Amino acid sequence: MIVDPSKREERNDFLEYLKEVRQVLYVDAQTGSLIITVECSSLEILEGLWNDYCTGHLNEMAQKFLVTEDILKEFGLIEVKLTTTILEEEYIACRGYFLQHSVTLTKFIRFSAWDVLPINEIGLHSPRTPTRE
Repeated sequence: MIVDPSKREERNDFLEYLKEVRQVLYVDAQTGSLIITVECSSLEILEGLWNDYCTGHLNEMAQKFLVTEDILKEFGLIEVKLTTTILEEEYIACRGYFLQHSVTLTKFIRFSAWDVLPINEIGLHSPRTPTRE
């Protein structure tokens, strides 16, 4: 069973972590790679998300909540290692946006949590973008 985070009844703990702890608004999820788009409503929230990303905590939370026994069983795997990616250019652009506007407005930031590759070759990076672990 693969969780579809775009369906309310299947929303998982990782999205809850993003919403409750990081205080970002879940906007979209796309198939293929798991691409989650979130909305940061303040510079403080953006900085918290970026800090979690830079320290590896965001990656740890993705690993903890997205790699379930069901996922491993579905793909016949023993282990899957996830890598989250937030492009530094997007972070800098969002940060600049907040710094230039005195009222709290929203800006979108997107990160990918994993790419689905052939069985036993599951990776967690996008070949098109740099990753941080």
